[in-house]
Amino acid sequence: MTLGEQIRKAREEKNYSQEELASRLEISRQAISKWENGTAIPKGINREMLKQELGISLSDVEEDSTVKKVNLIGMAGWIVAGILAICFVISLIYIKTRLPLADNSNDSRIAKMKIEAEVSREVVNCDVDNIDKVSANLAIADDGTFLCVSILIKCQNELSEETKQLIYEKVGKLLQIEKKDIYIFAETE
Repeated sequence: MTLGEQIRKAREEKNYSQEELASRLEISRQAISKWENGTAIPKGINREMLKQELGISLSDVEEDSTVKKVNLIGMAGWIVAGILAICFVISLIYIKTRLPLADNSNDSRIAKMKIEAEVSREVVNCDVDNIDKVSANLAIADDGTFLCVSILIKCQNELSEETKQLIYEKVGKLLQIEKKDIYIFAETE
């Protein structure tokens, strides 16, 4: 006979309902139900009070195998949850250390490169027939304002003063800087 069966038999012999026994032991009716169904066992002071109230000896009774299984399943669930939590943390660390995340410095570098490309396009448009290659390099202040731009131009012939003036105007307008902050270096082939 299991522990739960012994508790039920002794309770019924005393003509107690689960509620009456729970009230006498000052515990919940659900606790009595769990003991009788074998999903929990009385421990500590509850076990001693149960022995006194029902007049049975519980010290020699082994725990029900159902209770052991329920406890093992519960423990296994917590172990699996712990392993999954550890795997999740490890994957987050891996992702954070292995994948490059966009930060402000990368964003500003990309923005700078885009503006330099736009400057190069503007310069090429000033003298399409003569200019072969343009490289622009911006100097940007911490607050994001443009300090100056240096423009290296590879061209077939010397740049005319009109073309230089056009470059100063277009680049100055694009970057909102003055002519004195635009440095043009032209190389002929």
